[in-house]
Amino acid sequence: MWGFSYKSVECSVEEEHNIIETLFAPEQYNKDVRPGNVDSPDGPTEVTSTVFIRNIEEISTKNMDFTVDITFRQQWIDPRLKYKTSKLRYLTLPKEDMVWKPDTFFRNEKEASFHHVPNKQYYVRVFPDGTILYSLRTKLKLACPMNLRRYPFDTQQCQIHIASYAHTTDTLSYLWKESSPVQMASMLSAPGMMVENFGTEHCDVRTSTGTYSCLSLELTLKRASSPYVLTEYVPYAMIVIISWAPFWLKQKDSLARIGITLATLFMASAKADVINKSLPSVAYTKAIDVWTGWCVMFIFFTFVVCVVINWLGDDKEESNLVKADAMNRWKNASVSLKIDYVARFVFPLAFILFNIIYWCTY
Repeated sequence: MWGFSYKSVECSVEEEHNIIETLFAPEQYNKDVRPGNVDSPDGPTEVTSTVFIRNIEEISTKNMDFTVDITFRQQWIDPRLKYKTSKLRYLTLPKEDMVWKPDTFFRNEKEASFHHVPNKQYYVRVFPDGTILYSLRTKLKLACPMNLRRYPFDTQQCQIHIASYAHTTDTLSYLWKESSPVQMASMLSAPGMMVENFGTEHCDVRTSTGTYSCLSLELTLKRASSPYVLTEYVPYAMIVIISWAPFWLKQKDSLARIGITLATLFMASAKADVINKSLPSVAYTKAIDVWTGWCVMFIFFTFVVCVVINWLGDDKEESNLVKADAMNRWKNASVSLKIDYVARFVFPLAFILFNIIYWCTY
């Protein structure tokens, strides 16, 4: 049994070698000539494509790009490579440059690299009817223009554009495979985002030199907002609340009152600067800008009120009102003390109202 199996494999290998030698003899096949299609040798070559997304390695909001590791497959028919066999399903070519290949490129690509460890990861298969399957693993960094108006509660549309560089639709046409043109790894994850959906469409480009066939794979990516709430929104809310502490201190402690408001103002401004440096410069206001801007504004208003109270304050009068009841304390209080009392309630209520409006909007 083992001897029979070994002989069968040996015969298959020898047959594959002989067919390859015959098909690709210099006088039989010219890899520089476009194959045309099954209907006409001069007609446009139809290239069917599929994409398998292995991993989304990085999504950079600052640079507006994303990096993916994909297996990209292209299939077309070359009538010149038909052959007859009773044992082989397909031929696996030893070199990828033995056949004509479409001049495919990724239109929105910034950087690209191949996997060369332990060897370049590709294969070229030739089927008996002349169908060629070319599969290649590559890593791509692709441009992804983002609308950040709702950041960090945004959803982005990132595309992979596949096109021919030199051939117009008169000579080459790209098609998505009818069934499952896009597949994804079962444990696929995107750093800081979730893949909500994906879709395929055509994106043919018309230029002064002609119309070029183009395929588009669109990924819908929703940002995971919970880390931003915990690391940016909650700390800002805490800083704003701390800035109200001076309203509960005695007016004679003017140094502590002014010091607390200044410290919180500097902290909020510095944190806003850090957030802005991690994002691209855009010509519109982002949701995070509204939050940081209003929080800094609340702290600044607290500082202004503390300065006014310190200017109008009377230490002796405050000492005399300590033992009085609430009603008499309000009636006999000076303007500075009344501002202090009102600020204790007005600032928290205003901040709560701002939160209601903000979270209902975004």
